[in-house]
Amino acid sequence: MKGLKPGWTVKALMVALLLHCFSAAAAATNHSVGGAFGWDLSSDLQEWASQATFHVGDSLVFSYTPVHDVLEVNATDYGICHTVNPLETYKDGETVIPLMEEGDRYFMCGRVGHCAMGLKLHVHVLPQLMIDSNAASLAPGPSPTASPSPQRPRHSPPPPSPPHPHDRDHGHELPSSPAPDHRSTSTCVETTFVQPVVTGLLGLFMCLPRQLVRLLFPALLVIILGYAAT
Repeated sequence: MKGLKPGWTVKALMVALLLHCFSAAAAATNHSVGGAFGWDLSSDLQEWASQATFHVGDSLVFSYTPVHDVLEVNATDYGICHTVNPLETYKDGETVIPLMEEGDRYFMCGRVGHCAMGLKLHVHVLPQLMIDSNAASLAPGPSPTASPSPQRPRHSPPPPSPPHPHDRDHGHELPSSPAPDHRSTSTCVETTFVQPVVTGLLGLFMCLPRQLVRLLFPALLVIILGYAAT
């Protein structure tokens, strides 16, 4: 398209990708395990889990008192409430566990008898839930119409006359070839430089914890929009 600068295209793409990443982060959910009662023997964890849906990108938030802890175990140990050699152990009282992969996760309290009394949790993690930004593209578009075939001109235009050899002698200089456009070269250099920067920023953005993404995104968006306006 005439007048379109590749540098602007890259900047617009960077902003769009960051917004897309933020939409994925915004779609994630923090699940307070056990609801209002938290990670406690008074909570009906099986009923709570049956009413929740867990996706990749969500987080489990365990809130508990010092009389409890959280162990992550495998399916076998979960079934028999075996608390020896767990996969992970948490005792901080406010444990946030991100769900980064699909599949089953198993948790229990490691205090004596608590697992057998029902203080354990099994969650099945589904694929990541994202805000659908392509809904408009799925709508049926207008039916294509056949373009008319170009008509052959009735008369071919006469070929341009060659320059007369005596034009230079009479003070008429032949038109010189246009100078190379250095702006396209600088634009290509800018595009080549910006593309790895975009990739690096997106990689760093996706590796950050979801809570940090939500905190830093407004400032990051202001920086990106300011760069795009230059």
